[in-house]
Amino acid sequence: MRTSYGSTTGLNLSIATSYTVEVGPGGAGQVSSTQSVNGTESKFGIVGSEIISTGGGKGGGYTGSFYDGGSGGSGGGGAYSSGNSSPGTASPAGQGFAGGVGDGGTNSGGGGGAGSVGAAATSSKGGNGGSGISYTNATSITGVAASYGGGGGGAGYPAGGGSAGTGSDGGGNGGANGVGTNGTPYTGGGGGGAQDTAIPPNNAGGTGGSGIVILRYPSGNSINVGSGLSTGVLNGTVSGGTDKYTTFTLGSGTITFS
Repeated sequence: MRTSYGSTTGLNLSIATSYTVEVGPGGAGQVSSTQSVNGTESKFGIVGSEIISTGGGKGGGYTGSFYDGGSGGSGGGGAYSSGNSSPGTASPAGQGFAGGVGDGGTNSGGGGGAGSVGAAATSSKGGNGGSGISYTNATSITGVAASYGGGGGGAGYPAGGGSAGTGSDGGGNGGANGVGTNGTPYTGGGGGGAQDTAIPPNNAGGTGGSGIVILRYPSGNSINVGSGLSTGVLNGTVSGGTDKYTTFTLGSGTITFS
């Protein structure tokens, strides 16, 4: 999760110059013996010097042996055996927070969020996802309240007295002997963890929410979109203001301003 809106570090962009936009999809959760995967980075800028938002780290799990949570913009939560599966860290620093640790027995840690670390699991509950970053109408880049980059909840194990953790700010809820909930599209929210992924009924962890790239610019300008990119709003007017904004929701390509 990265933004320059509302700060003194806004971008200086030029008319008729090509800029790259790339929207990263969320990573898939574990299912059966297939490990979860990290999310994909999103980019904006001149080729070779783009601003890069790193994809989220995968959740830790078990596929015959334990594997650690992945590092990323926010780290994935650790699987239930804390001695054998560590949570992922936030790497590079400044884009998010680390995941939470498993309880060492049955419940998994929550995924890290853009605003805080994922919660550690306890003997009675999977860890909640770390908080994302929330904006009011007045502080949002589009003029509409929104939240981004929340962590997914860790899985719980009801037979051991555990309940699932909840996701935050676009993150999916964990499963309790069930499927993890997907992260909300276009928020970068993490997918929820699932219990018993390696044995029947092969419950799947949730897929991470896809990313989004949002650009805000003066009302006298417009964006021209090349092939390969999908937009949610193109040259729309900011709610309660006069600036324009465009949201990119899928793909990779180039844009120019006019």
